[in-house]
Amino acid sequence: MFAADVWNNIRVKAGIQNFSTWDDIVMGLASNAHKRSIQSIIARLLLAASTYLIWKERNDRFHNMSILTKRESLWVSWNYDNKLKGCSFWDIPVPNNCSWGWRKLLQLRPSIRSHIWSKVGNGVNTSAWFDRWADICPICNLVSPRDIRMAGFSLNASIADIISNGVWLWPDAWYDLFPVLTNIHVLQLEPNKQDTLVWKGVDHNECTYSSSTAWDSIRSKEKLVPWYKLIWNAQCIPRHAFNMWLIMRNKLLTQDVILSWVPPRRKTMDMMCCSLCTADFDSHSHLFFECLFSTQVWFMVRDLADLHTVPLVWQQVIDVLLQHASSKLPINVIRRLLVAAVAYVMWQERNNRMFGNQSRPPDILCKEILHTVRSKLMGLTFKKTDCVSSLLDRWEVHGESLFKRFT
Repeated sequence: MFAADVWNNIRVKAGIQNFSTWDDIVMGLASNAHKRSIQSIIARLLLAASTYLIWKERNDRFHNMSILTKRESLWVSWNYDNKLKGCSFWDIPVPNNCSWGWRKLLQLRPSIRSHIWSKVGNGVNTSAWFDRWADICPICNLVSPRDIRMAGFSLNASIADIISNGVWLWPDAWYDLFPVLTNIHVLQLEPNKQDTLVWKGVDHNECTYSSSTAWDSIRSKEKLVPWYKLIWNAQCIPRHAFNMWLIMRNKLLTQDVILSWVPPRRKTMDMMCCSLCTADFDSHSHLFFECLFSTQVWFMVRDLADLHTVPLVWQQVIDVLLQHASSKLPINVIRRLLVAAVAYVMWQERNNRMFGNQSRPPDILCKEILHTVRSKLMGLTFKKTDCVSSLLDRWEVHGESLFKRFT
């Protein structure tokens, strides 16, 4: 499930969304291995990077569980002898001179600790102080190591070491110092049953451990924004999509954003102005499309996507696109590509003028935008109809290969 989530998020960008199995992917890329096109190179790089990261994530989680369950292996034994040295995996600090892999394993502990529980049998292999075997555990969060030692216990004590004849062996004074301990009922140990580790999900229900359940438990979950399909779709140009994502989140480093960081310096920054039109501070709303320069560029290209009736307000342009954010109709695909291309080129031109002292006239930018969108359209396939043919002719995109999958 984890690998599927990762792969589904990137295969569209690799242009191999039609391949579902590993054999299909390998055979598909092998058939184009001799090609040096950008799309072919990106597909191979994304496949290599995704398989590496999925394997690395799997190993990190697998190794943590191997250490906690004391799996019989040379690697686990070596880490217990040379890394832990009698200490609990949960308590050992991150050394300054440890290997990168060991540091990453230790840094994963805060993310997984609340999900790994010990199911007590005979209590021999469950740490009394550091493992999670009751709701208020680990007890080391309540009782300090100093108090534990002063009571005569070892920090390596197991559950079996602190229970005798059905009662806890810790001092009665602890109930006054740590009243929450009264909520822990004495466990009934089963001499013939081994302790086991279990994984509990976000709902605190026990479930079978796997990389997919672990990923679903610890990953960050947010509400889907209404515009995500507008940005991330099978037809998007990755660099344009990333720029659009920044715009939708108001994260471009425009001058108004920079001024908000250092308001006391506003008086010394009064000379700042839009590098495109020199009329005002540049901002998201100004660049798209209150700026006279960006307006000129927009007027040159908008008719090709039938957007001439949309007001020159960025939010209203987005609102029009959102109405058909999931549509695969050619006109809606072209609209998404065109708006993203215009936004990307305008931001690029703004930076070139501000930091590189290079400028291009609107007609040159218009040609670049149209060439980018046209090149993308040549790599897509459409259902052959008179309406689609007419639309592609308007963009000067020709060729029967555009329709071969649907004829």
